[in-house]
Amino acid sequence: VRATITGAPDFGFRMAAELVKPDGLDLQSLRYAMNSGEPIRASTIERFEQKFNVPGVIRPGYGLSEANGVCNLAPGESLRQDSAGNLSCGRAADGLTLQIVDERQHPLPPGTAGELRLSGEQVFAGYADDEPATREKLRGGWLYTGDIGHLDTDGHLYVHGRKRALIKRGGAMIVPRDVEEPAEQVRGVIAAGAIGVDRKSLGIEDLIVIVEMAPEFAPSQSDRDELSRAVSASILRSRGLTPNSIVIVKQGSLPRTPNGKLRHEELKRLYVAGILAAPD
Repeated sequence: VRATITGAPDFGFRMAAELVKPDGLDLQSLRYAMNSGEPIRASTIERFEQKFNVPGVIRPGYGLSEANGVCNLAPGESLRQDSAGNLSCGRAADGLTLQIVDERQHPLPPGTAGELRLSGEQVFAGYADDEPATREKLRGGWLYTGDIGHLDTDGHLYVHGRKRALIKRGGAMIVPRDVEEPAEQVRGVIAAGAIGVDRKSLGIEDLIVIVEMAPEFAPSQSDRDELSRAVSASILRSRGLTPNSIVIVKQGSLPRTPNGKLRHEELKRLYVAGILAAPD
């Protein structure tokens, strides 16, 4: 239909780059494609734009149900990436103020990670018929997003991930995306989800990586063992981390929102309950 503007979470562009054949598909009318809704991967943008020959079209952005269109990288503006591989989502939209704060709600300097809070005319008024949830989110004129990130000296926002999804291990906080991306680079892996499980209630979590196995791979135990070793080696090589456990599941087992975002909390619940589906 010769669309010029579209948008999706990173997962949508990633799956398109993985599964869609470009033969006979002309996307040259596309001028602007917003990538937001979950942490954004530079590898996703590179693969999609190269595969469909649309350089500079995907624009990282950030928004949430309680405040849409918080920020985005402007058309023509070069991608920015920090030393950890996080991409800039651009600057705050007009009428919005962004701050990064610590656990005591004190603003943090540029380059320091903390919780993102924002205020302005685009912030919602509250949840319908849920005053307790509204009070938890809206405090002192600020919307507390529950997302962890940092600002640079130019005011660009870098989102690391959801506060509740971070994995506590050995005194460090691991962003799930940092583990999921190298896992998904392994042949035979469709998608991956990383969670932390505190088995001994000591505040230190085991790193669990759950991967969806491509249906064309035979689900024998030897195949699963080989895939697990390859995933572990890729994560160690890329991030210097060794997972405590790798779980192989069938395609479609990772729980997602209707727009494709991975639900890490639900994934942890399914794992702890032991009801994830193994390959047929």
